[in-house]
Amino acid sequence: MTEDWETSPDAARSIAEPPARVEARVQLLFGTQAEIVTAHHPSDDPLRVPAAALALQLGVPIDELAGRRFTAAIVGEDVQDAELIR
Repeated sequence: MTEDWETSPDAARSIAEPPARVEARVQLLFGTQAEIVTAHHPSDDPLRVPAAALALQLGVPIDELAGRRFTAAIVGEDVQDAELIR
């Protein structure tokens, strides 16, 4: 037996789709920020994220981030579940 809310038009909205993974590249480091280029963040308007957090996710030293390619889920202004492309 189903509950009324399970068949309502909003029932499907309660389960969010996982964010799509994109390929990205660290364009450069600028202070404590890493500038990330993706298909949605061109080189003239890159996504800026904390370099230390990205280095931790990728398992590399901060000074080795520039030029690294990786895949990740970009959620708003956050990089999540980043993995290096070997």
